[in-house]
Amino acid sequence: MTIIFDQSLLFYYFFTILQIALTNPDVNANYFHIPLEEPPVLCYAQTMFTTVRIYPHAHYRAKAMEVTVFMQKLKYVFIHIISIAIFFTLCVITPSLAAYVILLLLLARIVIFLIPSTGDRIRFRTESKRALLVIDLQEGLCGERGSYSNKEPFLKAVNDTIDKARADGDMVIYVRQVFSSLDNIFGCLAMGGRLSGWDHGSDFVSGLDIISDHQFIKHQQDAFSCKALSRLLTDHEINTLTIVGLDASACVYKTAISALRRGYIVNINSKALLSKSKSMLNKMLDTFRQKGMYVY
Repeated sequence: MTIIFDQSLLFYYFFTILQIALTNPDVNANYFHIPLEEPPVLCYAQTMFTTVRIYPHAHYRAKAMEVTVFMQKLKYVFIHIISIAIFFTLCVITPSLAAYVILLLLLARIVIFLIPSTGDRIRFRTESKRALLVIDLQEGLCGERGSYSNKEPFLKAVNDTIDKARADGDMVIYVRQVFSSLDNIFGCLAMGGRLSGWDHGSDFVSGLDIISDHQFIKHQQDAFSCKALSRLLTDHEINTLTIVGLDASACVYKTAISALRRGYIVNINSKALLSKSKSMLNKMLDTFRQKGMYVY
């Protein structure tokens, strides 16, 4: 049997064929043809008995995409649950000493992941040189398969901020979170593998305006944990940062705190931030102000 198909429509192809076979009395035994409005997106299923050709309607395509997105989200939940179950099973069945070592390693990774980094303070400069940091706009977070809601206005606000930075001649820098190698174990335990290097969820979100090659990967919440980012900012004598992205209470906050420690002036675009809830976002905006950042 040879099948050529658009993967996102697999389920709808199957059920459409089945429905026609069961309900349409005029179906030719050797040839099914579904004339619908959309330009042809062909699927041939060839066997020794019959050939099936389908022209999917836009409604079917949308429904199939919803199924695909749901299955992707379900995959992350499944990986998350299975990873936690395997981890605790290992802790139970291994000798006590080994279990303590495993727990200590996990605790150490969590601490490293969460704590903002420290670094040398930048030299004082009278001239303002600015850069825009775009944090964690990734498919697994704010894409169709992402875990955040209200994503469309947020993405538009980020792109508007990028356009303004480009017009003002500011440097635009993109940072994303990726778990790789052995760190994938922690990534599966913490986020169900949605930001693992082998998964499409770690890619930049579709629709994000990418206008520069200044793109960095971080392995902690704090973007300054990426030494290459610090070197770039130092080499270009940047002293003012505008930060947008997500999550306002996690990666954005840790990056902003690290920037303050290093002597940067930090600006926060409130419209281009995302958090799990509106109340959490408002709380974080107050925190940014209290820490001495300019929120607009």
